[in-house]
Amino acid sequence: MVVHDYTWPWQLAGFNRTQGETGSVVLFHPSTWRNETQDSGPVAEHQVVTVTGQEEVITPAGPFNAWKITVGRDLAAWYAVDGGPAPVMFFNGVETWLLEERN
Repeated sequence: MVVHDYTWPWQLAGFNRTQGETGSVVLFHPSTWRNETQDSGPVAEHQVVTVTGQEEVITPAGPFNAWKITVGRDLAAWYAVDGGPAPVMFFNGVETWLLEERN
């Protein structure tokens, strides 16, 4: 599966949420600095996806018991155990994004 660097938390929403489940994706970055060629352009990286378990996360929309799924070493998304497919929180390697409203 190819996942885009901006939409991967939504693309992985259907990943099998079983503790220790693993898989792999190709993480696509449309414009990234490439040292080898000294320019910017597309980069595709193979990454391991792992379900690390359940955690409680606190968001402005409230607390959630959530499955944590990691992508590589730097990315993580949390999906509510009793919720829909959208992530309630994700970390993109730089910033943490949180769910603002609960529907």
